[in-house]
Amino acid sequence: NEISHSQQIVLELGSTLHEILDTILAEAMARDVIHEVYEPKLERVNVANLIHSTMKSTASAESMKRFPVVTKPSPLPEFALDPQLLKYIHRNAVSNACKYGKRGGVVMTEIEWDEATAMLQLKVINFPGDKHEEILALGNLAAEIIFSPTKRLPVHSGDRGEVASHSAGDGAWIMYNCAKTLKGTCDVQFDTDRTTFTVTCPVRPFNEVLATSSMNPLEFSLPINVYAIALDDSKIQRKLLARFFSFCKIPEDRIHILGGSCSEIQGFNDWAVNFIVEHPDDYFLCIVDENLDIHQDQIAERDGTISGSECVATIRRRILPDQERRVLALIRSANDSANDVAIYNSRAHGFLPKAPIKQGTVLEEIAPLWLSRFPDFCAAPTFSRVPSEHLLPTCILDCGSEAATTARDLIESLSSIRNLLSGSSHDDMKKEWPRIWEKLHILKGDLLTLSNVENKELIAIADMIESMKGETMTSDFIQNWEIIHSFIIAAL
Repeated sequence: NEISHSQQIVLELGSTLHEILDTILAEAMARDVIHEVYEPKLERVNVANLIHSTMKSTASAESMKRFPVVTKPSPLPEFALDPQLLKYIHRNAVSNACKYGKRGGVVMTEIEWDEATAMLQLKVINFPGDKHEEILALGNLAAEIIFSPTKRLPVHSGDRGEVASHSAGDGAWIMYNCAKTLKGTCDVQFDTDRTTFTVTCPVRPFNEVLATSSMNPLEFSLPINVYAIALDDSKIQRKLLARFFSFCKIPEDRIHILGGSCSEIQGFNDWAVNFIVEHPDDYFLCIVDENLDIHQDQIAERDGTISGSECVATIRRRILPDQERRVLALIRSANDSANDVAIYNSRAHGFLPKAPIKQGTVLEEIAPLWLSRFPDFCAAPTFSRVPSEHLLPTCILDCGSEAATTARDLIESLSSIRNLLSGSSHDDMKKEWPRIWEKLHILKGDLLTLSNVENKELIAIADMIESMKGETMTSDFIQNWEIIHSFIIAAL
């Protein structure tokens, strides 16, 4: 019963935390869009599911009645587009429909895909509100005001709380810029019996994009003469990277994963340079964590942090151009703002976000990065010819003893935090907060890359940890920690 109660608390807090996190991410994206530095990130997107996710309590019958979603055709194909841009546009369109439309009225979303023109059209339609006649009297000026920065309609009725907006006054203007970033357009039409917001943008089905690319990632294979190299200070992340390379069909004897000790992290540059020099006929797929915490062996305190991207930059400077041409070095990080990614790309060859590692998507991630780095790459010979017995097990988190090992690692992380808290007064915990937060941050990263991270409760736990971020301990830390500890133990 206690665990069940804790789970209910987690779900309630998780919902609030997700809204806060969505707002933070949307604000960061909006800032980049406004400054025209945002680069759309094409992903495989189920548009109908994405639209449902922008509204609260979409599973309830009441919500589905008030916020219906209609698609044509049904079902829609999966598209290659940036989900965050479309999500931002739709969320703010629904917010405006609630503000200016009929109080408590139906807000319908219509999504239509025109295969002949390769255009996707999304409409948000609402019934007239109390001040609709005054809006109609503004004529074309109404749309001009809505899509202008820092301006609102004179009859703005205030946020009634149905759907949160990401801005105060600038929402529609940012929507316009998001549509522009998608190479599309948006408009709003006030009629006597309805208001219709429309965004139109060119999109292509994901499978079509794959079929017309220079090489289909689903058919992509790495060459047989490639070594996999990784550096990460987290034990669980090193296990997951082994899984990642295994999904790339790289044999175990060609995988080198370092970071288990202070000496391995500090000596990585020398080791990598020597290894590349000693293998003049091979390629190297190198994945390095950005934030590498240094601990003297057997000592809990952190002695400092090393930048993984700076390590890569140093290695690239130390090797010869011919040697560097055989290296694909990627920075792996949970920080993916435009500024951060620009720094990673200036020091390494690309960026790999921390995300769940799934067998079906690993090569989809690596293929475009590899082909961009080696445009003349030939697919054969490949590891598809390597006998399966030479590959690492591919079920580290899904089955067998490897899964138990990973579970034990999570339990060890929980125990290390509990040991810091055990017998400590509130004042002692405040003093130890930097060490406590460091361990919580590592735990959050491990949760976000587990194979079952699609579990909404686990995501809520990760969000709860993120909400504690700060220089000082939050007042509700102990209560939240007990929820986190109980739920992870129950999940394992």
